[in-house]
Amino acid sequence: MDTIARELGIPRGTVLSRLSAGREQMRKGFETMEQYEKQSHTPERLEITCSGRPGFYNRPFSLVADDAVKQNILLMAYESPATVTEIARALGIPTPYVELAVENLLEAQLMRKVGKRVATDFLITAPSDHLKSLARQLAIADGQYDAIWHVITDLFAALKDMDWYNALLEIEQCDLGYYAMLAVLSGGTRHAKKRVVGDVTKDEYPSRNDGGNWIAQGERTPIDFNYENHPLRQYRYGGEHRVYTEKYLDTKFIELRVYDTQPDLTIRNHGPVEISDYDLALLLYYLYTDPPMDNPRTPFEAHFYKDIPHLIQCGILKRVEDKVKVEIPVIAAEQSKELLSVTDSFIWKMADLLESPIRTALPELKQKIPAHLRGRIAEHRHY
Repeated sequence: MDTIARELGIPRGTVLSRLSAGREQMRKGFETMEQYEKQSHTPERLEITCSGRPGFYNRPFSLVADDAVKQNILLMAYESPATVTEIARALGIPTPYVELAVENLLEAQLMRKVGKRVATDFLITAPSDHLKSLARQLAIADGQYDAIWHVITDLFAALKDMDWYNALLEIEQCDLGYYAMLAVLSGGTRHAKKRVVGDVTKDEYPSRNDGGNWIAQGERTPIDFNYENHPLRQYRYGGEHRVYTEKYLDTKFIELRVYDTQPDLTIRNHGPVEISDYDLALLLYYLYTDPPMDNPRTPFEAHFYKDIPHLIQCGILKRVEDKVKVEIPVIAAEQSKELLSVTDSFIWKMADLLESPIRTALPELKQKIPAHLRGRIAEHRHY
């Protein structure tokens, strides 16, 4: 104390007084921090995906994708409903800002009111939840591999029985076969699981305020989380994305169907310009009609042209001399109907194969569901 007083040129009592005041301020600060939740000082990232059809401008997910405040509000109100004031205090954010964000989330139907509180209205999981079940899933895959591959081999043979399929380019046959394989694996697993657990609520896709029909699901990760070296990365894939629009250019309708796999999960959407699958479908069909590339009038936002080099890198487009061509398979409605009829028949064969091992494994794989979401999420989505 004497050294500090001498160096500062102040009485020893003043030093003691200032130290005492500093300790009191620190004590009050720690008491205040205890009121804040983890999200205030260690925010997380929340990625939202959906089953069904997103709304206009890829809503509601585009409202949340780059908004850390909304993401952490949803995380705060997930385990149990909370008032706006409680959320604001826990996050350390002024209440008016939280009020506005909550209004947006309620309108987007990602939250709902529970009395005087609000609650996140969709299931959220974390990588750790999936990691718990990974060994069990790998054991099923290993044990059933030969039988699964036998079904897939028969599927490829059935595709070869269709004349129009054989008329496609080799790369188009490969892509379409890959799509059919993923449809059978995904659909067979899904239907086998439904046979085991049924549905507490019907797995319907409600009409939403944004014009879509969707069911949301979220995954929470630390803000610095990186999948690069995570054990789950090599096994993750995205369920089927579908977009549909009628009377576009000279068509009765067009539909884009996509399964995403690693290492390129949704990479197509993240070029120089962020593009939704809906806008991508419009761009692809427009290019498929072989338009003059110097035509300034297009039936979609012209800035999506900036994504063409990126989409070429993704293998979705290709450049042939001075033209940009569509690289993915493009088939007619009747051909699509025939393809889906074939994949549907093999989906049931895959479900028959997987039902028994899934029935054995599922009790170990159930997720914890917050009380306010029970009865609002189809039973098969709990696993």
